Amino acid sequence: MSHLQRNAPCPCGSGVKYKKCCLPRQEAELHATNQGQVYALLNQIIPDTIGSPDENSKEFQRLEEWANRYLSGIDRRHPLFEPLSDHLCTHSEIIAIAKQQKIHSYLSVAEPLYIAWLNS
Repeated sequence: MSHLQRNAPCPCGSGVKYKKCCLPRQEAELHATNQGQVYALLNQIIPDTIGSPDENSKEFQRLEEWANRYLSGIDRRHPLFEPLSDHLCTHSEIIAIAKQQKIHSYLSVAEPLYIAWLNS
């Protein structure tokens, strides 16, 4: 299997270079998957010290899933790419950034999920 070069045409057939087309999305998906695997392993090793009970609630998990799904659909130039991918920002900080940038596509789902989590 040959390694796909960054400057090669994108295999999706768009005619755009791979690095400008599908690579950022694939990297974000890989990063999100790797983060999930790391946290799952840590929770197996030290289950009580990773994540608070609130972070293990269904509401929080739905919010996390939405954030990861949104991240997989944006590229590196998107204003929410860094806050979502570094996992250092809280959801309230990400929502504040989305409000400031008027990113309604994220807010329309994330904000109700965040409120449901706070009220759980």
